[in-house]
Amino acid sequence: MSDAVTDRVNDLVVLSHLRWPWVWQRPQHLVSRLARRRAAAGGRTWFIEEPTTGDVSEPQLGHEQRDGITRVWLVVPPGKRAAEVHGFDADGGEDYGELLAGLLAEHAARPARTCGSTPPQRWRSPSGCTRAGWPTT
Repeated sequence: MSDAVTDRVNDLVVLSHLRWPWVWQRPQHLVSRLARRRAAAGGRTWFIEEPTTGDVSEPQLGHEQRDGITRVWLVVPPGKRAAEVHGFDADGGEDYGELLAGLLAEHAARPARTCGSTPPQRWRSPSGCTRAGWPTT
């Protein structure tokens, strides 16, 4: 699918505490059905996962096409709390909103609908979410 913005429907951005390839549960069933219907109308579905720890020196955004959705996650360096999975407000994830906004802008995403958790407050900064098309209030 082309990254050019055309007369397609807006993209759907889903924030999830689940990993897409983990156990296939109700959220994946629902989102995959929504994605299939939206793709037929020219819309994309972005599945945004919570940050995870990895062997990186600074936070890095990962993304891949999988099962009809664009899966996105942030890899953060191990910290004092060497947990494998973090929440959206985890240490090291401060730039997630900005990185995500850049990715969405790069792919000409037009997010109009977000389901799941509300983006953390810091994601609502004018420099991050406004560029991505998310409301700042």
